[in-house]
Amino acid sequence: MLTIENNLSTNQQTIKLSGALSGIDALQFRDKIKTIIEIKDGQLHLDVSQVSRIDLTGFNSVVMLKKEALKRRMTLLVISDTGNPLHKYIHLSKLSFNCINRSSI
Repeated sequence: MLTIENNLSTNQQTIKLSGALSGIDALQFRDKIKTIIEIKDGQLHLDVSQVSRIDLTGFNSVVMLKKEALKRRMTLLVISDTGNPLHKYIHLSKLSFNCINRSSI
């Protein structure tokens, strides 16, 4: 089961996901993206350090989040831990994502 935590501060929003970003949960997250993003012209941090599993549907929802952030003139930063399952999809897709290791924060 996917848990979504949304924190908003001045010019920055953090979306923290935990659990499995796959299947129906990933589809529901994708459908909520436009309502989850609450600011424009700021930074959007996506913390996936607690995501235990991701499939192609989950990765597509992250790509959709990135596209929506770009529409709102926001910078997306993906926060994760070394070996996070999302890194495999990012590497295979050859898409450009700004990523930072959770331990570096």
